[in-house]
Order: sequence, then C-alpha cells, then structure tokens
Amino acid sequence: MLCAFDPAAVSRCFGDRWEDVLDAVEASGLLPHPVRREPRSIWPLFCRSALSGAASLRQFDDADDFYAWVEVFDKDDRIRPALPMLLSYEIDGFGFPLACDFLKELGFLDFGKPDVHLKAILGGLGLAPSPPSDYEAFKAIVRIAHEVGVSAYHVDKLFWLVGSGYFYDHPDVGRAGRVPTDRSGFITSSVDRFPAPESGLHL
Repeated sequence: MLCAFDPAAVSRCFGDRWEDVLDAVEASGLLPHPVRREPRSIWPLFCRSALSGAASLRQFDDADDFYAWVEVFDKDDRIRPALPMLLSYEIDGFGFPLACDFLKELGFLDFGKPDVHLKAILGGLGLAPSPPSDYEAFKAIVRIAHEVGVSAYHVDKLFWLVGSGYFYDHPDVGRAGRVPTDRSGFITSSVDRFPAPESGLHL
C-alpha cells in the first residue's frame, strides 16, 4: 500500500489524499473490522502521518542524505532542539517527543525523549521548570548528560525506567520485566537527600 516505503512513490500515488490511503487499508482485508473514519481516530491519523512523512522525506536523495542533514543539528547543542521542532511541524501526529524518539532510535543518542515520566521527574527534582515544556525538558536532559559524561539516551532511559518500571519483558527483572514504581516517592526522597541548588535548574 505504501509503495515499498518509497517516499517519492507514496507522494506520486496518493498526494495528500489520506482518504485514498485509508481506502487501500480497508480494501487490503488485513484488519478484522471496519475502520473508524472520524478525524481523530487512529487510522485517519496514521494515513495523514504517512503522507506528510513521505512529503517530508522525499526532499532527500537517500538515507545518507537524510543522516547528513540530521548530523548538522546533532553536532551543535544550540540548534539540536530545532530538528524535532521542525519534524513536529512537517509531519502530522509527530510531536516533539515522538520526533526525538524517532531520531534516537535511528542511533542519534543525544535526542532524549521528553515524555511524561521525564518531565514529571525533571520538574519535581528542580532540574527544569515545573511543569517543564518539551523544549525545557529536552535541554535539561542534554545538560545532565553532559554533566555526568553519558548520552542523552542514557539519562532518558534511566528516568523512564524509574517512572515506568517497564524492563521490556526481561525474565530476571520483576514480574516478566515489570516492577512496581513510585515516581512521586522517588522525587520526594531524592529532593530530601539531595536538595537542588537555589536556581533549581542545575545539577
């Protein structure tokens, strides 16, 4: 349906007609029930994301061209946050956190994902304004990573595990990789033991 994931071919085939993509999904018979077509339903959102993603990616000659473009942002802390912002504007349903996750999963490990757990913990510990915006949380993740000499991905993963307790079905951790967590308790005990500096924004 998506032309072997060739962005230019997807754009040629469908343009911006997400309804045509949804028609193809329904006609495929891959789904066990009729597809909901309300604007905010998951399949219409998926189809719009697929088409806007294809339109965004077709400006690159190939994957190497795309990676080279990402590296321009990734090499400079001052402009790195601009890339997930740009992707979130260009691709429907691709907010700042998801754009960071996409880049991180491609191997660009300085794009930590400012999800709900990270934002709550960073704000609660005084390492970012409370509640932090996506941008403020992203900057705090990068700052912490620099302070301790690890990638933003490491900071992201550590605080995400604290908040979620989900260790991906690991057989030796908790119950099938899940452990009970207490995010608020972690914040309270950490603040009691290690008070933040007066500015509240630095390690």
